[in-house]
Amino acid sequence: MVNLFGGKSKDTLSSLRHINFTKKVASAKAFVTPERLPTTFSATTFHSLRVYYQIMVWMGMANDMNMNPTDWGWKEESRQLIAVMTEKNAAPDEILKVIHCNCLAECKSYRCMPTLWTSLYCSMWSMSN
Repeated sequence: MVNLFGGKSKDTLSSLRHINFTKKVASAKAFVTPERLPTTFSATTFHSLRVYYQIMVWMGMANDMNMNPTDWGWKEESRQLIAVMTEKNAAPDEILKVIHCNCLAECKSYRCMPTLWTSLYCSMWSMSN
């Protein structure tokens, strides 16, 4: 995955995210969107598990091998399979307690993300690694 984002063989996804982020911030004229950064190690792991499981389903081997989707990057909620995106919070709990939006109900939109990402990466990069 590091190669896909232009990294070197000695780079990790975390170090590559940090390098790319600092380069983008240094040259940015506006907010740096997190979608443009390399994926996290945790997100890559869960994505890879789901891809492997899907291939086994297409090949008709998932049932033969007794593969449970919840062991392969999925979780069950309300009798539906939902993709597990990551096992880590977007930021350490200490930061999440401080950062909040002005939404009256539980926020599930992306409009509040710039505040979170700006605060997280500008001052506390090392805490989340």
